[in-house]
Amino acid sequence: MEIREYKIRTMADLMQLDDDQIDRFCEELPIMVRQMKAVVQLMNACGEAIGADLDVAKVGETMVWIDDGKRDTTITLTERPEAERQDMRCDSCGGVYTPKPGFAQCPDCGA
Repeated sequence: MEIREYKIRTMADLMQLDDDQIDRFCEELPIMVRQMKAVVQLMNACGEAIGADLDVAKVGETMVWIDDGKRDTTITLTERPEAERQDMRCDSCGGVYTPKPGFAQCPDCGA
């Protein structure tokens, strides 16, 4: 079997699959949806813990299905470009800053 990747965004994208591929995709879909749901819940909990309003609206907007028969899934999260990041307001000092990757402390007071 030739391994192919399919970017799935719409029902029209699914229509490019043949009948056997649709069956295989539908077997994997519940696994993919449950994993994404868990990732979104985790991201929301992390955002609440650090006082950030994480934009999870685009999570899961596009999926790549690999027709390899393995029935395993992988979730890859990518960081938004800095120009699209939201500023945060520090609860301690009221300062406004753009968080840097891996560093969510307020540069004014360190909170």
